Amino acid sequence: MKALVQHDPDPKAVVRQVSVPKLDKNEVLIKVAYVAQNPIDWKLSSGGMSPPNAIIGFDLAGTLSPWETTLPIPT
Repeated sequence: MKALVQHDPDPKAVVRQVSVPKLDKNEVLIKVAYVAQNPIDWKLSSGGMSPPNAIIGFDLAGTLSPWETTLPIPT
């Protein structure tokens, strides 16, 4: 999958391929369709507060990918 990644405290971020994360039984995977830049995104990346190789982005819209979970499914 692709992600916007910041490699170090440098404010530059790059889009790169990353591995799909392993999910715990109470987590879901979202196939992202749209993203928005939130002030916290640029504050974390420009202030050197992000850990190395941090994936940037908090606001998104998408669909749930198929998964196995114990989470209740809304009806």
